[in-house]
Amino acid sequence: MTQKVLKIALRSFDGFERSISRQFEAWRIASGHDVRLEWQRFEVDDLPTELFERQGLKSGKWDIGFICTDWLDAAVSGHHLLDLSSMMGANPVSSYPEGWSPALLEAQTSGEQVFGLPYHVGPQCLIYRRDLMEDPGLQAAYRQTYGRPLEIPADWNTFKEVASFLSEPSAGRYGTIVSAYPDGHNTVYDFCALLWARGGELFDGSGKPALSSDAARDAVEFYRSMLREPGLVHPEFASTTSVTAGNVFARGEAAMMINWFSCAAFAQLFGTEGVRGNIGVAPLPGATPERPTSLLVYWVLGIGAGSSEPELAYEFLRHAASAELDRITALEGGIGARRSTWSDSQVLAEIPFYGAMEAIYRTARMPPSGPGFAALGPIINTLMNRAAGTDIPTADLVEEARQAALEAGIVQQ
Repeated sequence: MTQKVLKIALRSFDGFERSISRQFEAWRIASGHDVRLEWQRFEVDDLPTELFERQGLKSGKWDIGFICTDWLDAAVSGHHLLDLSSMMGANPVSSYPEGWSPALLEAQTSGEQVFGLPYHVGPQCLIYRRDLMEDPGLQAAYRQTYGRPLEIPADWNTFKEVASFLSEPSAGRYGTIVSAYPDGHNTVYDFCALLWARGGELFDGSGKPALSSDAARDAVEFYRSMLREPGLVHPEFASTTSVTAGNVFARGEAAMMINWFSCAAFAQLFGTEGVRGNIGVAPLPGATPERPTSLLVYWVLGIGAGSSEPELAYEFLRHAASAELDRITALEGGIGARRSTWSDSQVLAEIPFYGAMEAIYRTARMPPSGPGFAALGPIINTLMNRAAGTDIPTADLVEEARQAALEAGIVQQ
């Protein structure tokens, strides 16, 4: 009998390779199936091209794909994913849906249809070195300089101030690292976080892009002011993705950063000496301490519409979503999606700040779904890229972005 194969398209991240490999082997042994795993990793900007534009899920090239919630609307409307509801009815997922936060089930669900199971979740958070924040000498120096205690920043101006204070380029440590690589991922999310913190929105009441608002201009101006302050931001920001920013932080080359919860877990588990075991997390700063706003994006595993092994693929997804295997995602540097993982004693022993997950979720919001946001994303990406790499006045950059959105006829339904 020919051995069966499950083919998975992965988001590029070492933790995903480790967790998927362990979960697949656990499932293969438990199920007794004679099946092998084939996978390929893709950078975040290449993965949607592979899955959707090149029809990787429809053609059967991939049985399972890592799907970001930003892409789900296009994936579903383009018929790239199988509806799992009938298979879930016949062979239910353990503790579904109550085993997950409702926020992690919305994006992939349409009525009774379900197009994926949560695998790796955000949210974005403020990640910092506890050993630096709690250092008595640094605390005394900060109080002497600023007249107040060194504390976890609750607003963006304080974040910039603390990052500047903790920066020591001569020792190879900068105040923060920014993921400014123009992949349409963190550049867009950074804009959203800065915009929302200032009370702004991506779209106005009529669904048209609101890129010319005062909040939008202030968000872009603050972003570029951070990048331009000497010694504040790690100098490799222009080529840095969210994953490579996490690696920079884990090597001890930044004191704080705004990034995904998984990057905090990675540094806690796999950072260099002095970093490992010294990580703390908090909600994103707000424009004021009273207005924190974290950003939630997560990843699901979906089955391709053209898969030749849909039942086998579902068996694996169902097993990977179990409490035991979701824990593996967490312990390999990803972020487990189940509530049970967030309170799991083994996970908390190694990554104590998992206990902060619920508090961060209370301030988290997702980017809007639909074609309007999908079309606006590249324009925001260009706006932030030009803010980082040119001297064009912010007001002119924002106006260029507004005109581009107007010419594209973007409307969020």
